[in-house]
Amino acid sequence: MSTVNKELARRFTELFSTGDEALADEIFSPDVVVHGTAGDGELHGLDAVNRFVTSYRQAFPDAHSVVEDQIAEDGKVVTRWRARGTHRGQLGPIAATDRRFEMDGVTIERIAGGRIAEVGVPRRSSGCWVSSAYCPSPSRQRLTGADLESSWRGPGSWLDRELHG
Repeated sequence: MSTVNKELARRFTELFSTGDEALADEIFSPDVVVHGTAGDGELHGLDAVNRFVTSYRQAFPDAHSVVEDQIAEDGKVVTRWRARGTHRGQLGPIAATDRRFEMDGVTIERIAGGRIAEVGVPRRSSGCWVSSAYCPSPSRQRLTGADLESSWRGPGSWLDRELHG
């Protein structure tokens, strides 16, 4: 089961390299929830996820994401990934900068019924690619244990709700 769930989570990471909506239809539950990616912190449903991935691919058409490491237990997978690309398209109100980015991130996927039902994106992971495309400082941010702890483990966080209902 762990191997199958890891493969499903790997395909989610691959989606950001391809934008393939048919792949999204295969790997997500129709009512998938993604925490930590949008302005309000959540995307609800397959259509919202597809719109998010489409806007990402329009802004970063050459983006390539790879899985660096995974841990799976029961119905959950923690995926550490790396993304690279160039900001070549509009990103919300921000015009293309033609700046390259490279970032590391973490997602936590909950698998139910052979599909991804929920994804948690620690806040530092969801914002790194934006800041790396625009900030003059070095383009890579590394997450530390303290970063992860503060971004997804506090009261009311996705992990808190998952563990404590």
